Amino acid sequence: MEGNKYNREITFFCPECGSATWEFDGEKEEIPGIVKCASCGREYSREQLIQCNKQNIDKNFSEMAEEAIKDGVEELKESLKKSFRGNKNIKWR
Repeated sequence: MEGNKYNREITFFCPECGSATWEFDGEKEEIPGIVKCASCGREYSREQLIQCNKQNIDKNFSEMAEEAIKDGVEELKESLKKSFRGNKNIKWR
């Protein structure tokens, strides 16, 4: 299975106004301590922002897990078919 196939980018929304635009100091790759909503100006810590967007995070995680399980089952089937190819006693449907 490809590991990069299951990477997700989750958009965090402001619980106050619903905006997805944030302001913070530092580099984009750096994890900020405090983020500020660009729309309403309310400030959140990293933990508060994660807690407020927990439902969105859980939904994305569930979708990713279902996709990984489905792909794992298909990969296992294909592997077994290749292993038993040419065997007259085993038939695949």
